[in-house]
Amino acid sequence: MRTAGGSEELLKRIGGAIAAARKRAGLTQSVVANAVGVEIQTISRLETGTISPTVHRLSQFAELFDCPIGSLFGEHRAAAGEDARSLSLLIADLPREDRRVILRIVSDAASLARAKDERQYREAAIERRELLEATGGDKGKKRRAKRL
Repeated sequence: MRTAGGSEELLKRIGGAIAAARKRAGLTQSVVANAVGVEIQTISRLETGTISPTVHRLSQFAELFDCPIGSLFGEHRAAAGEDARSLSLLIADLPREDRRVILRIVSDAASLARAKDERQYREAAIERRELLEATGGDKGKKRRAKRL
């Protein structure tokens, strides 16, 4: 099933998500084709966005790849548990020391992300306070503070 216009971008995103999910599941196009009863070329065309998958086919892929069907639309935000499971699968076959190094890297990256969020929150609070001061919106607070 071919589409025109802006649908091409959507099909490429869906196809890319299907390919990524297949690879995360450790499956080849051939294995997937056999599992869902289609030619390997069909899997290739689905993954490149040349043809559009049916809802039934997406459901088959989600079950086969053990992922939420929504993730096959290319913009899925997995729950933390799903993310942890994905990370676990990615590093499961690595030596213990390598897994520990990767976990330290992930921990450091998470700390940096939290610090960035906190910094952005503080900057926004400062901007709000400065705006209030500039517009005179906090005069009552200053008077109350002086009385205390």
